[in-house]
Amino acid sequence: MTLITTVKRKRDCLARLAMTKRTRIGVTLIELMVAMAIAVIPVMAVGVFIVRNDKQWKELIEYINSRIYSDSQVIMTKFNEIGRRSYGAQVSSDGSEVKFNLYLNSDYSLNDPRTVAGYARFYIDGDNALKVEYGSTGPVLTETIAENVSLNSGEKAFEVSEYNKGYECVRVNFNLTDPEDHNSIEVMTANGNNVNIMTAVLMRE
Repeated sequence: MTLITTVKRKRDCLARLAMTKRTRIGVTLIELMVAMAIAVIPVMAVGVFIVRNDKQWKELIEYINSRIYSDSQVIMTKFNEIGRRSYGAQVSSDGSEVKFNLYLNSDYSLNDPRTVAGYARFYIDGDNALKVEYGSTGPVLTETIAENVSLNSGEKAFEVSEYNKGYECVRVNFNLTDPEDHNSIEVMTANGNNVNIMTAVLMRE
């Protein structure tokens, strides 16, 4: 009788041990839910990153393709091209215009060969358009570079700045505004014999 009882106890013990082992091999529902929650966090983070970068990428493409950005690039390229080809410049006392002395082609363009002593005058007209006027003794050719030009309060469109211990350069500083979405670009560019600074900063209303 004692032997049978001992055998039964051993069998019960082995059965419980086997059940415990089988239970440890499996995963509870709570553990599975916790693991899934942990796995979802990095996936959500990656998704937010992709969506945010996609939005910024679209904004960048729209900015580069905008009219005011194109105009800002034309302004900076034209201003620095003329400034570097000139041999002198005069800025009006109120900073409303700058006149560069340089040699022009016979058709009063910047094409080579440039044999005609002339000038290129940058100014903002009454319709808020930035223009450059080419001529010799008088105006011959006028080109519109940009429209919807405005100035910051208290600033001049053109002024002479000093750089590098006494050297001077001509600097421009004004805004271009898109009449449709009212976004604007602040255009700052300067030129001289040893300086060439060009920046265009987007500002949103």
